[in-house]
Amino acid sequence: TNEHEWNAWKENTLRQLYLATRERLRGGAAGGDLVLKSQLTRQQVLSLCAPAISAPELTRYFARLPMSYFIHYQPEAVAWHARNILRLAPGADALVLFAQLPADAGTQVMVYHHASPLIFGKLALAMAQKHLNVLSAQLHQTYDRHQLCTVSFQTVRRGKLDSDRLHSLRQAILAQLHAEAPLADIPAAPAAPPFAVSTRVTFLE
Repeated sequence: TNEHEWNAWKENTLRQLYLATRERLRGGAAGGDLVLKSQLTRQQVLSLCAPAISAPELTRYFARLPMSYFIHYQPEAVAWHARNILRLAPGADALVLFAQLPADAGTQVMVYHHASPLIFGKLALAMAQKHLNVLSAQLHQTYDRHQLCTVSFQTVRRGKLDSDRLHSLRQAILAQLHAEAPLADIPAAPAAPPFAVSTRVTFLE
């Protein structure tokens, strides 16, 4: 990439790649490392949520989530998810929350909803309708048939949304999650052609 395209999200992604690669080249056991990281994350979340949420309640909540979830997210993010998800009443509607990421890494939306094979498509459609650029997305399915999805995004000018536009995006996401009709075609973003030279294809023996 170049200095005009560089942002905090790309920096963090490459840092994670570098650290994981360095550990493997030093002979680290990937499987054991991942189990240890998952356990450490859970222990830190217990401390971050105390005393508002009891350890037994959090332990039961942890049992609903796969190990990959605890490996991907930082303890602060897991604690934020837990505090809000555990507040939901049984049978409550979808949970849609926003967090502003540091520097120019954009905004993140967290969606917790009943499991559905269409959730990614519906989120992508809501983002496209609001002309937002998706930087990264993660989806984890719980053992009690819910899905926890996080999407990091920016505006087309690499900015963040104000509170009014975040509220509008939340309503658009909820509308898509509850829509019974088939997904509409995602509108193409207006953009200039990337190259002024017409394409030419040649074959070499």
